[in-house]
Amino acid sequence: MTLLFDIVHPVDVNFFRRAAESLERQGHEIRIVYRRRGKLAGILGCELGRFQPRPCGSHQSRAALKLPAQIARVFSLLPFLRSQRVGLILCFGPNSGFAAQLLRIPYLAFTDDFEYKLSFYGCNLFADRHIFPDFIPFRNRKTRVFHGFKELAYLHPAGFRPELGPLEAYGLEPERYVLIRITSAISLNYGNQPDLIPGIVDRVRALGLTPVFSVESIDPPPVCRSGVLLGEPVIGFHSLLYYAAFVVSSGDTVAREAALLGVPALSVGGREMAVNRPLIERGALFCSVDASAVAERIALYADVDYKKTLRPTIEAAIRDEWADTTEIILQHVHDFTG
Repeated sequence: MTLLFDIVHPVDVNFFRRAAESLERQGHEIRIVYRRRGKLAGILGCELGRFQPRPCGSHQSRAALKLPAQIARVFSLLPFLRSQRVGLILCFGPNSGFAAQLLRIPYLAFTDDFEYKLSFYGCNLFADRHIFPDFIPFRNRKTRVFHGFKELAYLHPAGFRPELGPLEAYGLEPERYVLIRITSAISLNYGNQPDLIPGIVDRVRALGLTPVFSVESIDPPPVCRSGVLLGEPVIGFHSLLYYAAFVVSSGDTVAREAALLGVPALSVGGREMAVNRPLIERGALFCSVDASAVAERIALYADVDYKKTLRPTIEAAIRDEWADTTEIILQHVHDFTG
């Protein structure tokens, strides 16, 4: 069968990578389309370039332009779906759901952001199956839940092993740097976040640790001059997360990634998400936009024993409780492909 993966965000590349490779080995034809956004094309080319990803539409930062851009994308996607005789569509979100309904192609919509209501309920409206972690308090006849996180599609020990090579490429030593992820303001979810990063960088440097910056936007902010700026796409990004003393992010995904690797993580994006709660409860993740609370948490994370105690707790939960999310993806695909 011809399977289409619709990629709309950089993390989607990692989310679907192992599944796409496995399904190709099983004899399926893999097609990939993506929405132009920031550095996504470069990341796709690096990770899944052999599938010859095809651009389709572009991300719009202004709310008034989002709906027209999505409508235009649907009509540009329809002829491709017909010509490729696509039999099943997979997407993290609702983006190709309307096109799938028009052509009566089964649609698997994955998500983990219950708080982004437009996207969440769009998934539920268009999907044949709406698949998400069971921490989210929503159920109906379309929903299928699993016990785990989207990030374990690519960070589960079955598919991930940290390496020291990426550190050596930047002259870094384990536990002697803090990775700081700065998300792009083109996202409506994070466009109004307070800018706590400069103050955090000052505290990191005062601890004798090196700030290491990963920036979603094409133009890095001036604060990145005070540390190491990673070149995108980053080779071995999750190894850099694994060996960091702790991680700071102005978004949520990288903060969860770090927490699931047993690295203390701090999110300063200002969002409350149901999917974060299990990691917050285990002390792996802290979310706040209060400067004094952030300072206190940095002081706590600076204690090397904190990470040493945390990592075995997270590893045990992954081993005993949380699913390998790639296996979840494959199970749902097999239900439609036989």
